[in-house]
Amino acid sequence: MEDVLTTRLFMKKLLKKIGFANIVLADDGDHALIELKRGTFDLVLCDWNMPNVSGLDFLQEMRKIEHLKTTPFLLITSETDKGKVMEALGAGVSQYIVKPIDMETLTVKIKKAMNW
Repeated sequence: MEDVLTTRLFMKKLLKKIGFANIVLADDGDHALIELKRGTFDLVLCDWNMPNVSGLDFLQEMRKIEHLKTTPFLLITSETDKGKVMEALGAGVSQYIVKPIDMETLTVKIKKAMNW
């Protein structure tokens, strides 16, 4: 989930290069929750600062959906403050990625989150 279109498209391109084929994009939490309820997902990437709902609030809502309780969740953000990192990890974020994102970092974080 990312509100900036160019960032969403960039992330999709990176995910395809890593090997993901079925990628669903959402620009806000409401749209993302609708999509998540429709099927199963191997991984969720979400920006922290989103309109209407924060990434951490979105994670709490996502975890209420039975088939998504253990789905790896990567939080993407420009927040570098150690307190923010600890807050995110304490909330159950699988991995924390600081922008700008590059292919190598994204690949490493996904592998860690998915135990590859």
